[in-house]
Amino acid sequence: MSTSIHTPHTELFIAREGGYHHYRVPSCTVSPGGVALAFTEARKNSRAGEKIVHNDYRDIDILLRRSVDGGETWEDRQLIVDHADHGDGPIHNFVPISDPFAPRSNGDRGCVHALYGHDYARLFYIRSDDDGATWSQPRDITEVAEPIRDREVNPYAWTAFAVGPGHAICKHREPAKGRLVVPAWMCARPMGSGDPHRPSDLTLIYSDDHAQTWHAGPTIVKHGQLASNGTPVGTPNESTPVELADGSVTFNIRNESKPPRRLIASSDDGVANWSQPRFDDALFDPQCHGAILAVPDEQAESGTALIFTNPAAKSRDLPGNWGNTYDRQNLTARISRDGGKTWSIHQVAEPGPSGYSDLMLMPDGTVLCLFECGMIGKMSDTRCIVVQTIPIV
Repeated sequence: MSTSIHTPHTELFIAREGGYHHYRVPSCTVSPGGVALAFTEARKNSRAGEKIVHNDYRDIDILLRRSVDGGETWEDRQLIVDHADHGDGPIHNFVPISDPFAPRSNGDRGCVHALYGHDYARLFYIRSDDDGATWSQPRDITEVAEPIRDREVNPYAWTAFAVGPGHAICKHREPAKGRLVVPAWMCARPMGSGDPHRPSDLTLIYSDDHAQTWHAGPTIVKHGQLASNGTPVGTPNESTPVELADGSVTFNIRNESKPPRRLIASSDDGVANWSQPRFDDALFDPQCHGAILAVPDEQAESGTALIFTNPAAKSRDLPGNWGNTYDRQNLTARISRDGGKTWSIHQVAEPGPSGYSDLMLMPDGTVLCLFECGMIGKMSDTRCIVVQTIPIV
């Protein structure tokens, strides 16, 4: 069943406003206290005489807007991470994780963890114990990724490393209840020898002590690896995790394979024994980040439904084509009530140009989608970041 969503958009970040050229790569979560947190990469224009060889390498800050009333109204934006505090290179891939189990110094429990990258070479951690109102000083945790270069199984001499983007998860069920699971991608191509982000392999990092220590997981999908149908996987990278009703974890993976479909891999505990990747024939992939979220649902046999959002267009009729990619438009929300085996409901949130998205579940059961909407001249120049309610039908 395919329908259109008629709930209004709320524009949270608008290009050319607030001292930034445009805003991209949204991420979001709901704090343990029920506050909606909407983050974005705020990208500056290039400086006079500066040659930007890759749009992701502009001067980039991380901004936040909070809603304490379920998304009805939004507070003024906050500067969460300033690129100038980290030296040359962009801030990127801000990944929030809501953790209701984390202990706090006052004896309470619950916090929001966040990870982000600097210049695709360093990884940082920050934390908020007050629903995103204030944040800790950043802690450099790049060391978690360094052993990947020398490990005995599938060593990988990465030259670019990034988590996310979009939200990551804290497991709510056994096995490994409380585990933080964060997808990450890595590339071994040196700067100056082609695209610095391709080809890439997919891995993860995780924590079993509420972000006190972090560990690198195994390589989950390698470039060129055969999927379950015998097709080679091309450049697996940006991935979104979801915990299923049985406690297992699934990664829904952007990739550059043919045919263009989302890639799926699963693990019983979110770290070990990952399945052979398979293509989901129902989920078209225009080489764009997508979001997935588990929500309570009485119509699902397990009591849990999945929502997946991404641009679902298959045409090339907009300006700004990128080689073998498809234009990003027709942002669609799909619903599965059988753990992602089938997707029976299709709802179009935005028929026009649209890109990266993320999802969050409010305490009253409302689902909010944060996504890139519209474009100015080309696909990578997003007009605004908007938030919209996704009905569970």
